[in-house]
Amino acid sequence: MVDENLDKPSDTKSEEKSDAVEDKSVEEKSGKPSDTKSEKKSDAVEDKSVEEKSGKPSDAKSEKKSDAKSEKKSGKSQRYSKDSNSNQRNQNRNKNRRRDDQGPELIERVVKIRRVSKVVKGGRNLSFNAMVVVGDGNGNVGADLGSASTVPDAIRKATTNAKKTMKHVSLNGETLFHEANERFSGAKVLLKPAAPGTGVIAGGGVRAVMEAVGVKDVLSKTFGSSNTINIVRCTLNALYDMRDPQIEFSRRRDLNNNSNKE
Repeated sequence: MVDENLDKPSDTKSEEKSDAVEDKSVEEKSGKPSDTKSEKKSDAVEDKSVEEKSGKPSDAKSEKKSDAKSEKKSGKSQRYSKDSNSNQRNQNRNKNRRRDDQGPELIERVVKIRRVSKVVKGGRNLSFNAMVVVGDGNGNVGADLGSASTVPDAIRKATTNAKKTMKHVSLNGETLFHEANERFSGAKVLLKPAAPGTGVIAGGGVRAVMEAVGVKDVLSKTFGSSNTINIVRCTLNALYDMRDPQIEFSRRRDLNNNSNKE
């Protein structure tokens, strides 16, 4: 009796197997799957049919695509705005450069170039020093020094510094108003006006300054030190002290009248 009960499976297992067999037989006869599978397939088919009819994807997909498009448009707009701003800046720079180019041409004269050295702990640092005179040929002149490791850089620095130090000099046509005698350090310079056609009777730093300021008839003489830099400084100081006699006379007359009234 015990062996017979062991050979037979339990009732529950037999019932499950019988149910599965019945479901398979029903599917084979009807040619359709079970209810759950058929419902899932029908839902998928309905979604596809709706998309095909409307020509649009489902809501979630459409939202994702719209978000992606909006992001692309915003990125493009930002790029376009940046490009437009950079273009405007470049145009403004070009305009400023054109304005600078259209200004009066400056006369540049390199007076002297020296090689200088600085003693440091590890040895000597060699560099170049340049003196440049800049003027517009119409009464404005300036000069300054520039130092750098190479000669072109030193000249460029000296030129920019000289442009910043330009001052106006009162001239009597193409010559000076009166005689000027100036001293700077160990150098002395004497300048005298000359008749038309005399030319620039000068040399070295004095000639460079006179050509830059626009003087074509002048007599000059240097005394003392022969240092070109000191001579240029001395000549510039002499020109800066130049005064128009008529303007100076009217100014002094006004001062005398004001003092008498008081």
